[in-house]
Amino acid sequence: MASDLDKKNFQTKRMDALFALDTTGASLVSALSEVRDLAKKARSRTWYDELGIITDRIRFYEPGDLQNIVYSAQSLVNRGMPFAARPSTQEGRDEWYELQGLLGRCAKQIFLDTPDRSSDRARPYLAEAITAYRAAYEKDPAKGFWHGGNIAALLTISRSLGGPVTPETDPVTFSQGLKQVLDKVSAVSDPWWHSTYVEAELGARNWSGAAERLKSFLDVAHEPFFVESHLRQLTDVWAMGGQRSLPMVSAMLALLRARLLTWTGEETPGPIQVSAAEVAKGVPDTSDLQKSRDELQKTFGDTAPLSIDWWNLGSSRARSVAAICAPNEVGRAHGNWIPHQAEKQGGR
Repeated sequence: MASDLDKKNFQTKRMDALFALDTTGASLVSALSEVRDLAKKARSRTWYDELGIITDRIRFYEPGDLQNIVYSAQSLVNRGMPFAARPSTQEGRDEWYELQGLLGRCAKQIFLDTPDRSSDRARPYLAEAITAYRAAYEKDPAKGFWHGGNIAALLTISRSLGGPVTPETDPVTFSQGLKQVLDKVSAVSDPWWHSTYVEAELGARNWSGAAERLKSFLDVAHEPFFVESHLRQLTDVWAMGGQRSLPMVSAMLALLRARLLTWTGEETPGPIQVSAAEVAKGVPDTSDLQKSRDELQKTFGDTAPLSIDWWNLGSSRARSVAAICAPNEVGRAHGNWIPHQAEKQGGR
């Protein structure tokens, strides 16, 4: 994934571009074009906070820009604000069917974020999401094929929650039809085509077929956004990756996570090259070794890549924090404590 330095450099470019946008006057078209390019890049790198800042400013100048409305909604939903995204996705939905899909995405996320998905409060959002995705898909299945993956997933969820069983609501029947649409489209260079085929195979309960399609997806997924989106879809919507998951499922998710962890992107350094002579000496003498140290550290946590030094600092600070618990109970009290003098000196 991208390093902190990459993002800082991007933030500098973003601030310069927005300043130019606000001060260019007659050169507005050129400045807007540059800012739109930055929005596309922020989305591809999954920097949704940056994407939100940029799209918000574009809306001041071009409130009806449909592509910008889509990006703005994606930024909000992917940062845990699906309700905030709903009003924006309603703008211009009659002109562009993809916005109808975003209405489905908002409703889907609200449903997924509900603690009890079987509750009467959650179910209407599941139905709303299915309806929205169907409207986008059925308008032109060949053009909006990627909405079919969400329909297959949500019909599967509805079935598991005891939803009605009809030819229109059966996920297996729908998924078989979706595969026929995908075969006709045959957009083999499009990552969304491959990811949708993965979901079609899952809906048809063909695990081995899904695994093979996933490999093809990784061959063409050239941006972190594609991989991150597909991984989130499989874990959050299809509920893959639980403790009872099949080994094949775990392997599929591992492939996606490994790609995200090893991604170099266009501005980060590639793998370090070590010669046979350096290996024989036992001490690599590559000039980029120290420079690449931070980029090569394992990613910990579920929010962002954080360095080992960051975690070590938190660990050292947490040494003075304690919780006092009775047997088989949660903490009754907590606070700071002062280590014994011997412990301060490294003893026990």
